[in-house]
Amino acid sequence: MRKKGNVQNILIIALSVVVIAMSIGFATIERDLSISGTVNLTGNKFDVKFKDNSYQESTGSVAATGVTLSGTSGTFTVTLDKPGDFYEFTGVIQNAGDFDAALKSVTLTNSLTAEQKKYVTYTVTYDQTPYTETTTGITGVTLAKQANDTPTEVNFKVRVLYNVPASNDDLLTTDISGITLGVVFHFEQAA
Repeated sequence: MRKKGNVQNILIIALSVVVIAMSIGFATIERDLSISGTVNLTGNKFDVKFKDNSYQESTGSVAATGVTLSGTSGTFTVTLDKPGDFYEFTGVIQNAGDFDAALKSVTLTNSLTAEQKKYVTYTVTYDQTPYTETTTGITGVTLAKQANDTPTEVNFKVRVLYNVPASNDDLLTTDISGITLGVVFHFEQAA
């Protein structure tokens, strides 16, 4: 019996040694595979602006000085000498962005007194729609996003008229200088 116990013990020890040897052998035959990467994201842009070099005076218009039209602003200086004179120019608004742009308001500003307003008519036309005062809550007027890296464009027109009075008694007898006129086209990302 003792011999049988010794054989069993030897077999148990031998099997244990084999199991330990196998686990050490398997442990040395393992490998980790890994992947790492870097991701960059380009943001979309909202880019509605005046097209550079799109300023063009209309035929018959008095010439202006100090004209700029670039980016998000423009300026002009003009002198209207007599009733019937007008200053008018066209320009282009473009959407070079990745979103449709909705026109939400057109705000015309001026520094005219009530008395001076009878001498001047100031209008702005956007895509053939005339505006003569502040208009808010505009719906359905959208400037589409650029297509194939080509900006979408729409024309606008600014017009200042020295009104012809109904009678000579209403002619302007003193100069008025420094009248400030402005327009703001307010765009938002279309829903």
